[in-house]
This record gives sequence, structure tokens and C-alpha cells, in this order.
Amino acid sequence: MAVWSIVKYSELGLNKRIDAQFYRPEYLNSIEHIENWKNFPLRDLALITDGEHGSPDLTDDGHICLSSNNVFNFQIKIDDSVKIVSEVQFRKNKRVLLKKGNVLLSIVGTVGKAAIVQEDIDGITDRNVATIIVNDKNEINPFS
Repeated sequence: MAVWSIVKYSELGLNKRIDAQFYRPEYLNSIEHIENWKNFPLRDLALITDGEHGSPDLTDDGHICLSSNNVFNFQIKIDDSVKIVSEVQFRKNKRVLLKKGNVLLSIVGTVGKAAIVQEDIDGITDRNVATIIVNDKNEINPFS
């Protein structure tokens, strides 16, 4: 069964796409629904940061330092591949502490893998992971 949608040329705005699959009724309804949401820039709801951009000070004994290789969709993998950084490196990167509720997003390698820190971890992230730290105003819940 064919599904039709009629869109006036004047409604195209700057888009100027005319391919039929772009204007399916369910897509148009979704766009209208999204436009009615109350939207905020993420920067108003959270701090978005990443780790130190210098070379990490690796050691055999210290604190965990997660890289994009340790972030998977909905999961953080802590195994033998995890880097360990010195106390000095750890203190320099307190803005990317692995705290419960922080959202980790890979920004190097396979970009866009995301996970939520489920409990405080004695560690930090490196420059290959964006850390989204939700503000304390409880405007958003990373777990929902």
C-alpha cells in the first residue's frame, strides 16, 4: 500500500529536497513533534570536557585512564588494556574523573560510542573521550 504525502514547494524552506522518501508522513510528523519539544543547548545542562592533551604519564601503579578503546555502547571495559597514569597525571585531570552519572563519548577511533559511569571509579579519561558531566540542578538524568 502506497503512503502519500503532499508538501508545497514553499514549505521546503532552505532544504530544497524533492525526493519522495524524504517527505514520508511519519517523518514529517516526527519533525513536527521534535520542533514542539522544549530544547536546551547541552552546554546549559552539563559540562563537556576531555582529558589532558599532552602525552599521558604512564606507570605500572596508579590510577586507571580510560581511552576510546575502553568505551563501548552502554558499557565501559576495564581490562588489561587499560592505561595506568601517575598520581601527578591524575591530579592534573580532575575535571575528567570517572564519577557515577558521567557520560563518556568516544571522540577518536570509532566516534560516538557512549556509556554512563555506573559507579565511581578511581580513574580519569584521556583526550580521546569526551566526558559529559551533568550539572547538579537535576534538570536531566543520564540514567533515564
